[in-house]
Amino acid sequence: SASGVTLNIADSTADIDGVHYELPAKEFELLKLLIENQGKALKKEYLFNAVWGSDSDSELQTLHVHINRLRQKLGDDPKNAKRLLTVWGVGYKFV
Repeated sequence: SASGVTLNIADSTADIDGVHYELPAKEFELLKLLIENQGKALKKEYLFNAVWGSDSDSELQTLHVHINRLRQKLGDDPKNAKRLLTVWGVGYKFV
């Protein structure tokens, strides 16, 4: 549980500010990884490889799409995010 977000590992769901979400597997893995490293900036490549695998046919753009979907669920405005921050030149961090 962090910043109004509670993850339920058993069924890959999240409660965000009291709203229950059934997250797709990759979104859940990504949010879990960010929360586990709360306050640390994680490189985009690290996040991508940890969630999709280094041998994935997906592209790094996939990470951006998932980040944007998580921001919508978190109620974060991409231009003024409060929880899922972009760290320019590095990647993302959850605060």
